[in-house]
Amino acid sequence: MRPLSPPPLHHLKLGHLRFLAALADHMRITSAAEAVGISQPTASRIIVEIEDVLHQPIHQRQGRGIALTAAGEVLARRAKRI
Repeated sequence: MRPLSPPPLHHLKLGHLRFLAALADHMRITSAAEAVGISQPTASRIIVEIEDVLHQPIHQRQGRGIALTAAGEVLARRAKRI
């Protein structure tokens, strides 16, 4: 398995990165959306847009919460540094 390369942050909006950082902290889509002041449908759209840029999923559902995939964790760490 090859190591994950850094995701292309220049293709993502700052709001997308803020939401992803909140998602990594809260591990629930609705809670993360509330933390950054957006609606849940907007949060879902942001997830789809991020996944379209990366060409891979950034999360998987776990019960009522989520777990970040390896790609999601890498991107979330980078987003938190911005």
